[in-house]
Amino acid sequence: MKSLVPFGPGAGQPLKRLIDPDLSRAFQSSGWGSQYVPPPLVMNADGFSLHAATLIRKGQRAQLEKLCRYVTRPAISLERFEVRPDGMVSWLLRKPWKDGTKGFVMTPYQFLARLAAIVPHPREHQLTYQGVLAPASPLRDQVVPRPVVRKEPKDVDVADEDVSMGLGEPPKSQRSICWADLLKRVFGEDVLRCPRCRGRRHMISVITDRETARKVLEGVRAAARRSSGSLGGGDPSSPGPSRSPPAESEVRIPMPLRQGRLDFGK
Repeated sequence: MKSLVPFGPGAGQPLKRLIDPDLSRAFQSSGWGSQYVPPPLVMNADGFSLHAATLIRKGQRAQLEKLCRYVTRPAISLERFEVRPDGMVSWLLRKPWKDGTKGFVMTPYQFLARLAAIVPHPREHQLTYQGVLAPASPLRDQVVPRPVVRKEPKDVDVADEDVSMGLGEPPKSQRSICWADLLKRVFGEDVLRCPRCRGRRHMISVITDRETARKVLEGVRAAARRSSGSLGGGDPSSPGPSRSPPAESEVRIPMPLRQGRLDFGK
């Protein structure tokens, strides 16, 4: 499917290209097509390129993370994707080719076909380890470091000490990262940081019961109405809001208000 129409009329024909005329003229006048020599440790063959000129030394964690982010980047960049007024889809290359090609134009179905071609098959491994990094390698434990898990001391009765010794479950290493940490690492968004007080947000509870959720929402609405009434600039001589106990179905939740909107930061 390299730069070709995948199916339908004109299947197998080259896709329509977006050409940079200035770069194309420079390419034709310089004869790069026949004289191009790749740089050292770079190989181009059969439409694929292999780049082995990047060296990361021991301890260069920032460079290693940058490389990992590059090789695991998504296959689709929305910044280079555009639906044209005529309904066609234009796809811009990250860098123009030396012959002046800066993108391709295709129909929506042709674009979807190209997307479908890069979707992994079910239960098909995308990353395979060989040698000592393979899961069944007897030398893997000597190569792959294990995280140090610190056990917190627990109070144990003397009577139960003999029974508990040796029967405790081994500490389990954390194999997953919570969604908040993932958002912070990938997108740089710290969703657990309050925009007002800069403090940390904590989960109070998860409500799954429909009736309980309804009561909570009713209490939030009642708190918003009382706050908007007290901030409405009414007559100072008029009596304040009623101090009677809330109704049975009303749940008071002390949450700060900001410009009439609820702020769940605290």
